[in-house]
Amino acid sequence: MKSLGIALLCLLGTLAWAQELEKLVQVEEPIPEEENPLPIFLPTYSTDDFSLSASSKLNWFQAEAACASQGGYSLVTLDSEDKQNRVFLFLLNSGYLNLLNEPIWTSGSNLASASLWSWFSTGAAFKYRHFQTTPNTSYRCLGLNALDGYWIPQDCNAQRYFVCEKRCQEIE
Repeated sequence: MKSLGIALLCLLGTLAWAQELEKLVQVEEPIPEEENPLPIFLPTYSTDDFSLSASSKLNWFQAEAACASQGGYSLVTLDSEDKQNRVFLFLLNSGYLNLLNEPIWTSGSNLASASLWSWFSTGAAFKYRHFQTTPNTSYRCLGLNALDGYWIPQDCNAQRYFVCEKRCQEIE
């Protein structure tokens, strides 16, 4: 019964997230679904906690949607030094570092407020930070340099690989 309640909370959270994401993405005219389908997310490398997509590059919004389409996943949140180290080790073990020569998407952004960086997947403001340099507000989404572990603000529309993390258990 408890796991059903948790699953329902995850489902409601995902629905609320989808409504907020819809508000952030501004489209001048609707694009018919069959003409522009959501890219299929095929993990390149996965563990129990994380999934790397190094097969197709997506913008930040598409990457978040691709993670969510997997049921219980979202872009990765690096909210502690321990988590940062776990994700960095995950990337090192993936065997795909030769492809990861540019930042990869995380759930970090300052889309809600230019002066406040937060994790989109949880809504929490940054408490732990690992920026390479002091971020400016011209780039609004957070990339992770897979080669050195530093965070780099990026243009949200740039095409990048991404890391998803398991947030909720699927209902069976």
